[in-house]
Amino acid sequence: MLASDRLASARRDGPSRRTDSPTRIVTLPRTDSPTRTVTLPRTDSPTRTVTLPRTDSPTRSILETNVSRPIFALVLTAFAFAACNDIPKHRGSAVKSTDAQRVQKESPIEVAVAPIINASGANVPMNDLRSSFTKELVVRRYSPLSIEYVDRKVVDASYTPGSAQESATLRITVERWDTSLWSTHGAITARMTASLIDARSGSEVLWSATADQRYDFMQQNAQLTTESSRIRMACDEIAADLLARLPARTARPGRATQG
Repeated sequence: MLASDRLASARRDGPSRRTDSPTRIVTLPRTDSPTRTVTLPRTDSPTRTVTLPRTDSPTRSILETNVSRPIFALVLTAFAFAACNDIPKHRGSAVKSTDAQRVQKESPIEVAVAPIINASGANVPMNDLRSSFTKELVVRRYSPLSIEYVDRKVVDASYTPGSAQESATLRITVERWDTSLWSTHGAITARMTASLIDARSGSEVLWSATADQRYDFMQQNAQLTTESSRIRMACDEIAADLLARLPARTARPGRATQG
């Protein structure tokens, strides 16, 4: 075949295909580096690079951030709501009391818990509240006389300090008792004063304390099944809070505690 014939035949057939030609580069996604390179064979051209989207691209990060922000805001709101409704972490932290030196010096043993004085005009659970203060005196190492015995000394709905031969008389006055949020939030707003009176003089105040605050019992109420048990629990907590500033009695040599 002549050279001219071979040239014409090559033009008709076009370039021949090769299997050992250069390669192309394909970029596949990775999560720990920008790209990785995989070499694949090609037959029609030199190399080219194809970039595929990454799983950690800015677009995904922005979407994830936009989703997480509302959740984070809800968490902050929940914590803020809980903080506004907490019971004081330390009992007596909001109670105002007189100096304790006088009661520590006298160190009374037997204490009569006088009938509750209700100056609030509200429906105060006075029996439960009085029992709660009696129990709290025991916790603080005093010896409260039985309520039944003290009540036998009550004349015209009034108790005179010293009538039961006690060392001191605990007098509790309720000035405010607001239960408007009790059914919905388990809250009671109370203003109360407790005074420990020297029974010998009948009028000298050895110690006194005043609480004026809102008490929240939502969590505790959820664990109790009856309304009466919830009321008793609330009275116990309020009595413990008000008497938290009363110094616990210290026994002295030669003085025995009854009971």
